[in-house]
Amino acid sequence: MVIEPLCFETHREYEIDAFRTHGFDEEETPCFHHHRYIQSSLCSDDDEAFYATVIYGEEVRSWRLRDGRWLTWRVVHTDNDLDNHRGFYSFSEDRPR
Repeated sequence: MVIEPLCFETHREYEIDAFRTHGFDEEETPCFHHHRYIQSSLCSDDDEAFYATVIYGEEVRSWRLRDGRWLTWRVVHTDNDLDNHRGFYSFSEDRPR
């Protein structure tokens, strides 16, 4: 049982592929968190054509439960693997940062 957010704030990074969204309940207390970022690097096979490859990435979604804990879904991306990823759930007393 999660607390439903009624309003959201989204912050986007313009230099890298990253954003952060916070959701708030009727008392303006944080109850939802979502962030994603991708770190990439330029690579080349022939020193003429360059392409971006993912070094590391992370996506986190977290909801505040009625008992005060946070339920978090985290997915980690490595080695240019954005499609074949596995996430996991965890509980925490604190909101993710």
